[in-house]
Amino acid sequence: MRSRLLVLCACCLVFSLYAQSPATSAQNFPLRVTTRLVQVDVVVRDKKGQPITDLKQEDFEVTDQGKPQKISVFAIESNQKAIGRAGPLPPNTFSNLPSRQGASQNLTVILFDTLNTGVIDQVNAKREVLRFLQQIQPQDRVAIYGLGAQLRVVHDFTGSAEALARAIGYYKARLSPEHVSSLPPVEDNTAGLSGPELAIIQAMDAFLNASNQLVGNYYIERRMAITLQALGAISSHIAALPGRKGLVWISGGFPFTYGNEHFQVNQANVGVKNFADDLKRTAQAITNANVAIYPVDARAFMSASTVNPSSSAETGGRPARRPSLADTQVADDVLASHSTMQDLADKTGGRASWGTGDVEGAIRRTIDDSRLTYALGYYPSDIKLDGKFRTIKVSVKRPGVQLRYRHGYYALPDEPMDEAHRQDAINTAARSPLDATGVGFVAKFSTPGESASMRQIDIDVDTSSLALEQKQDTWSGGLDVVFAQLDGVGNVVGSIGRLVPIRLNAAERERLLSDGLVLNAPLEIQPKCAQVRIIIRDAKSGAIGTVTAPLK
Repeated sequence: MRSRLLVLCACCLVFSLYAQSPATSAQNFPLRVTTRLVQVDVVVRDKKGQPITDLKQEDFEVTDQGKPQKISVFAIESNQKAIGRAGPLPPNTFSNLPSRQGASQNLTVILFDTLNTGVIDQVNAKREVLRFLQQIQPQDRVAIYGLGAQLRVVHDFTGSAEALARAIGYYKARLSPEHVSSLPPVEDNTAGLSGPELAIIQAMDAFLNASNQLVGNYYIERRMAITLQALGAISSHIAALPGRKGLVWISGGFPFTYGNEHFQVNQANVGVKNFADDLKRTAQAITNANVAIYPVDARAFMSASTVNPSSSAETGGRPARRPSLADTQVADDVLASHSTMQDLADKTGGRASWGTGDVEGAIRRTIDDSRLTYALGYYPSDIKLDGKFRTIKVSVKRPGVQLRYRHGYYALPDEPMDEAHRQDAINTAARSPLDATGVGFVAKFSTPGESASMRQIDIDVDTSSLALEQKQDTWSGGLDVVFAQLDGVGNVVGSIGRLVPIRLNAAERERLLSDGLVLNAPLEIQPKCAQVRIIIRDAKSGAIGTVTAPLK
């Protein structure tokens, strides 16, 4: 029986989980740039595209900002073997620990994006995904999420093709108001007009276009915010899982640009608010969670005239008609999306696909890349946490090899640990449809006595998730522990929590490392509560873990 070093008593502070306005918060993960350790997963193939499996640490060379780095961590990871499951969990016991989930070392997420995609393209993409699912192998671990007005779990990680196909079969194509309302402005209707009549029509069109642009910008901003929150939630969900993760992002529009010295809304989305800080934090979450993005343009067939409306196949590239304002914006959006897709793939180590409609092939390439990867870790010799993009280059001392890896990272400092960021992080964790894994734990529910409205909750925290600060012979830290009670549709009907301080001497620290850390708390269940989400945030690092337990 593990020692219960700390007890979370019933006298808890009440948090208002929804007091803050929605925002994207960065999460901190076990492999963080700010710990000076940078991990790069490398896919190595020969001239025929087959994986090379016999490389050693001394075969690799890594530079950071052009300076050679000493490789301190080296491992070969394969999705052919799964993490050993520690056995089935007892009844009424829930966990976010990878060892309790039996996850593969390399995972694939399919993000089916209806928020930024037209209905017809959604239908085509869904057909391609269903075709791909017929080919997955038992060792493949695939999850399918849907991005609409909010992120939805279609099916979490599994190797069952039947279960995934059945789940996505229920997922219907749907019209996105945010996508429709941010489409191009009205057509140019001034052809053949002149004099006063032309001036009147031009003035009216200018007024309508300005009004439409304001409405369009509002919905573009909503698409940006929802998309960033979804990417952050996915990164938080898979951050603690080992190995390389591939994210196949199937979308009809990518509303931001991921570049070396900038990470901002793309060139077609002028006039929207500045998302630079949110975008950088999302980029940090993606890279720290070891995610390679494989963006796929769901717009299956795009001719040259779509990208350049001043020419067409029928006229051999000669001007066919004067492009309208709507044509120009569509073309700008397509070009910006493709630039974004390529940047996302290059910076994270994935591949971009557009113009072919081969969604099935794109997903297959993602899983093939995860068959075997080399994990390299190094401590940058001269890192400055100035928020700038640092370029990584990996080479192998063997001719004729093809490498795929992320090309860099943003050297961002830790998030501030003030009250506003603390509340925002807890709020974001409470709203997320996915459990976070930054702090691992196992939670066991029991019913004390005969009271149907009371639960006793024992929380066994993974001590490797904790960040303790040492001062002489004392180690200190803390955990925010919050219980959010949710109804059947995910609305919070009650919340309670407190900061649990940790202060240990040398003997207590040794006991913590050997026996672990268990928190105990009684919880009174609200009448409308259908599930309890436990949120644990490390007060020193800001890392967050969540576990959602349905009530029976």
